[in-house]
Amino acid sequence: MSKNFLISVDDELIEIYLNGKNVSVSLNFPFASVWTVADTYNLTEEVYVIAVMSHNNNGIGGLRAKFSDDYILTNDTWKCTNKFYVGWYKLNYNDSFWDGGMVGQKQSANPGYPPNMGKSQWIIDSTDCSCRVNFYCRKVSVDHANRYRYRNSNKSTNIKPRPFNSKDERKISRIYDVSSILDNNIGANNVMTDQAAADDKAELVCGTVDEISIIG
Repeated sequence: MSKNFLISVDDELIEIYLNGKNVSVSLNFPFASVWTVADTYNLTEEVYVIAVMSHNNNGIGGLRAKFSDDYILTNDTWKCTNKFYVGWYKLNYNDSFWDGGMVGQKQSANPGYPPNMGKSQWIIDSTDCSCRVNFYCRKVSVDHANRYRYRNSNKSTNIKPRPFNSKDERKISRIYDVSSILDNNIGANNVMTDQAAADDKAELVCGTVDEISIIG
């Protein structure tokens, strides 16, 4: 595949995970602490879950990111929090209790920076505070949701071909929380409590990108 991931953080990119795997910031993101310039990272595999830890060092801050094809970009469909949780970056981590990412003050103040970031927006956790804080943001792609299908249900929905917009993703979320695939089998510390039950509840299926059928 040939696709780039562009990212900028005000004030500093601390950690980034793609599909639960850590990508070294020091080796791959030379502009990690320069918010006016976006870093570009070449993707070598399909990305289903992005998890980013950022640091704001007072003043307005935020995270701005996008794929080169705009399939994934920062907006209010992301999940963000300023609290640390064990396993927050993992592929099937249950982030259903996180607030949605907020398009923050940074977007109003600097909508044109960095250049060439298209329709992506500056997002931050729901406090949008001008303070010294770490904030964590996650995005689960629609393709990842399409890999799971619930049994014994009569509800379904069909979603338009890509590129998906925020309305499409909210439509999916009303029927099936794509970021909480194993919600009922994950405990308070986000540790799988009953793997057998989880395996019985969810089965991995190969879906298409063009049409999503989710039974939930």
